[in-house]
Amino acid sequence: MSILLTKKSVINIIVITFIKLIIAGFFIGFLHEHDLILALVLLAYILLSFKKKIFKDKILFWGMVFTGLFGTFAELWGIHNHFWFYHDLSQVRTFPYWLPLAWA
Repeated sequence: MSILLTKKSVINIIVITFIKLIIAGFFIGFLHEHDLILALVLLAYILLSFKKKIFKDKILFWGMVFTGLFGTFAELWGIHNHFWFYHDLSQVRTFPYWLPLAWA
């Protein structure tokens, strides 16, 4: 099955994706101090938005898995080598709960 994308449809996809990215950035910015709540919100969004697509589109599923894993590994490497760190985490954690979900 071939999907023909026009210039207008590609622009629409890019604009909608950019708007979703901005909204996710606002959620992360406002809820970063409550990282468990933020992780649950991101998980609910992922499950709801990809509920139908994830079983039909294996590339989408595996893309999310790989970006989640490799993004998490990159973050852990940066934290371990003191290139950056996350503030306002409860207890003595250095890694927020929501980070792998944001990468996915």
